[in-house]
Amino acid sequence: MIFRHAKQEESEDIINLATKVFKPNMGKQFIRLFSPNNHEHQMIAEDQGKIVAAVNYYHTLMDTSIGTLSVASIGAVCTEESYRGQGISSKLLGLAEAKMMKKQVDFCIISGDGPLYQRFGARYEGAMSRYILKNDPINHDINIRKFSSDPQLLYPIYQKEAIKYQRSSEEFNDLFIAQTYPDNYQSYPVYVMYQNESMISYIILVNHPKAKLLSVKEYAGDRLAIIQSLPFLIKHYHKEGIELTTSIHDPIKKWIKEEEEKITQHATIKIINEESLFSKINRFFKVNHYPLLLEKKDGNYIIYCNEKPYLLDYNQLHALIFSGKIPIDLRQRIIYDVFPIELPWSHNLNYQ
Repeated sequence: MIFRHAKQEESEDIINLATKVFKPNMGKQFIRLFSPNNHEHQMIAEDQGKIVAAVNYYHTLMDTSIGTLSVASIGAVCTEESYRGQGISSKLLGLAEAKMMKKQVDFCIISGDGPLYQRFGARYEGAMSRYILKNDPINHDINIRKFSSDPQLLYPIYQKEAIKYQRSSEEFNDLFIAQTYPDNYQSYPVYVMYQNESMISYIILVNHPKAKLLSVKEYAGDRLAIIQSLPFLIKHYHKEGIELTTSIHDPIKKWIKEEEEKITQHATIKIINEESLFSKINRFFKVNHYPLLLEKKDGNYIIYCNEKPYLLDYNQLHALIFSGKIPIDLRQRIIYDVFPIELPWSHNLNYQ
């Protein structure tokens, strides 16, 4: 069996395998992940000239609370049924990790949390806020319209977001078209809010006909307009409420009166290039005059607070950085000011 990255002309074969394992519209919903231009990030196992397994990732930059980080989203991990249980996906993940290391990827996000990813070293972490908003009285002054036009009209709204995946104009267009392509079991309607005939915000929904709740896949723009649009959407789709997931310091929170539920990214996360990530974290400490330092020394993870060292194990490191779970002996105000790193919701248009 041969383990390697794919050739450009093999992307269609990978789509066919993913479609066989997952669902019919994989190629249409993940056009960036499966693009021939992404072939160097498509790891495959080949047996007798046939692709029998694949691990794919999409590399992007992300604007976070500590600055820009390099991130890989791993998805569509699939193996032919007769080849499962042989450790093939683990080998492909290792191949992908080696390539990500060379590209100085800070961490990866995986759309899964099974034993395969735990063995790989990924951990079920993240710090997001989830709300269930009920059917409040409709604000009839809100100007909301269903959107079915050129995605480029929404791009300037997205670009103003502080916490986000960086997307080029072309990338935004591709992801928008792909991730709003309907499934057999649910659709992804898009609505835009206006003020004086100017677009000020948008919201992308997930509508499962049998579900009691709508959910929000992505939103951007004027936060008050988004909140004011929700009662109309709940009533329009005959739902009991709407599920909204926000980053931990999103300004939309000041308009929400419902109870907050703290959740993870509903994905697993693994630090890939520790040296690169630690360097960016420490640069943030230095620029903002935090008396903190994070390093790996003799195989141990150490965070210095006012020059006092605190040891962290592997799990504690991931929990601190991505979930803000702070060990008891480290619970000081400046630690809470920094961690967790605020990230965008991984189940938005960049979901892979």
